[in-house]
Amino acid sequence: MGGSESMAANCFTDTVAIPGAAVGMVVTVTPRTFPGPAITWQGYVSAPGQVTVDVCSTIWAFVEESIYDIEVNDGASAGGLLLAATVTLTAADMLNLATVPFEIVPAPGAGLVIFPFMFRYKFTFVSTPYTISNSLYAWWQDALNVFGGFAPINLNGHSSTEAQVQPMAQAVGTPAAYTDQPIVLELPAGDTITGGDGTLTVTCWYTVAAA
Repeated sequence: MGGSESMAANCFTDTVAIPGAAVGMVVTVTPRTFPGPAITWQGYVSAPGQVTVDVCSTIWAFVEESIYDIEVNDGASAGGLLLAATVTLTAADMLNLATVPFEIVPAPGAGLVIFPFMFRYKFTFVSTPYTISNSLYAWWQDALNVFGGFAPINLNGHSSTEAQVQPMAQAVGTPAAYTDQPIVLELPAGDTITGGDGTLTVTCWYTVAAA
C-alpha cells in the first residue's frame, strides 16, 4: 500500500480475507517499511472473515510503499488468534473422498498460509462400516512438494462411535505449496472407499499468517 503522494485526510484502503476474524476483535497492523511522518495506519474487522486496513496522511505527503502485516486476536491473549473450524461429512461426502477432497478450512487469500495445529475427528457409526484402502488425510490442497504435513485417521472397518485427536505432522516444502491453499480431507490418489453410512465431524485449530 502507498507508493504515491496523498492529500491531507486521504487514505489508502485495502481489504483482505482472514478466516475466523470476527467483528470486534483486535487488529494490529505493522508496516514493514516506515511509510513516512504524519502517516497513520490502522486495521479493523469490517465483516466476518475480512479485515480492512487504512493508511492515511494527515498532511499533503508522499506515502512510502510498504507491505503491512496483520494480526488479529480476541483481546484476551497477547498472541495471535487461534481459530477453529468444524465441519461434518455425510455418508455421501465420505464416499466421494477418493475423488473430491472435502474442505475443512477455506483458502485464506493471496500471500497467506494456514498453519494447522491440531485436528479432532469424531466418527459416528450408523449401521455399516466403511471399507477404506488407506487412511484419510487432512492437509493443504494442491500441496505440491510437501513432505509430511498431514493428520491421518484410519476408519477402515470401524463399527463404533469414537473420537480421536491428531496433531499436525511436520511439513517441509516450498512456500508456493502452502500459500492460499485450503485445508482439506481426502484419500491419497489411487485409494478407494466403499460401503459405510457413518458421519465424520472434523475440528481444525489453526492460525493464519503471511507466507
